[in-house]
Amino acid sequence: MPRPTAIHIFNPETDYALACGGNTYNPPGAIIALRRDMAYFPATYADDGDWIATFDEALPSSPHGRGYLDLANRRGVKMTTVARLANEIEASDSKAFELLPWGWNATLRTMLLKAGINGKWMKSEAEIERLRILSHRRTTIAFQDMLQKTLPGIEVPFATEIFSVEEAFQYLDEHGDAYFKMPWSSSGRGVAAASSMSREKLCQWIAGAIRRQGSILAEKAFDRILDFATEWESVNGKAYLIGYSVFKTSAGGRYGGNLEESQESLEKIISEAIACEISEVTEAQRIALEEIITPGYSGPLGIDMLASRDGIPHPCVEINLRQTMGMAALKAYYISKCSDYLKANNLGK
Repeated sequence: MPRPTAIHIFNPETDYALACGGNTYNPPGAIIALRRDMAYFPATYADDGDWIATFDEALPSSPHGRGYLDLANRRGVKMTTVARLANEIEASDSKAFELLPWGWNATLRTMLLKAGINGKWMKSEAEIERLRILSHRRTTIAFQDMLQKTLPGIEVPFATEIFSVEEAFQYLDEHGDAYFKMPWSSSGRGVAAASSMSREKLCQWIAGAIRRQGSILAEKAFDRILDFATEWESVNGKAYLIGYSVFKTSAGGRYGGNLEESQESLEKIISEAIACEISEVTEAQRIALEEIITPGYSGPLGIDMLASRDGIPHPCVEINLRQTMGMAALKAYYISKCSDYLKANNLGK
């Protein structure tokens, strides 16, 4: 039986749309510009025969944005818009489709329904609400608690949910240094590193975050030397490890790109940074995922981790219940290597 035709939609605002909670989230101009510029980014990890649907007709203006568009053309990825998508589906020879946005949220579902797309290709309202609840960073508290029980030799600071500016500064004064995080955010944009901000600016950031999202999560600063992640797929209540990713971040936690290496190379980097078997950590993560996450969520997910200077791994800094840059990099690496092999051997014409 042929696999469904996958339709990719790059919507980097998805975490903030989940925070909004309604079905009419309007991203700020900067996010709309990012969405347009990276609209064809899924071409880096899409399978042959996949489609990409964009939110408008405007083409990327930056060199890397145009590069994704060129790659989509070279790979023969079908390109359309959300407005044309229903007609394209109707005219297609394929009878089965799978919508694969960067992440699901109620606003995207509403937009697709208004564009005439059949709801059977989407997550339901109930599934999206469960996703919204699970995506709140307080989920990491329960996850970390379970990991501590299955990894008794690894002791790392738990996250703490905080509901006022006073609580936040009490936490900071007790721990010396800390990171504060919005409950729903992505790529480090909703993270404040206390050491890199004045007390006045930090106060403003915390007050604004609590006002918009109801609380923040606080974590004691971790003396990290490596940022890495495990990439998973949740299917029918089971968690399947797809692979590893290693990435760069700024001092403030802002995402700065993934290493493009083989899984063997990435696993070696991780194994040399931590003083335990990575397989022990991934098995503990799998157990926790199947207890806490996979009963209510199907799709791609990533667990961000850290390694300290003395080899201690932090087995869960956050959980991203959506497509991730790590998963995209993992797939893109092997698609690229497959393409190089075909070219080198004069195949695939």
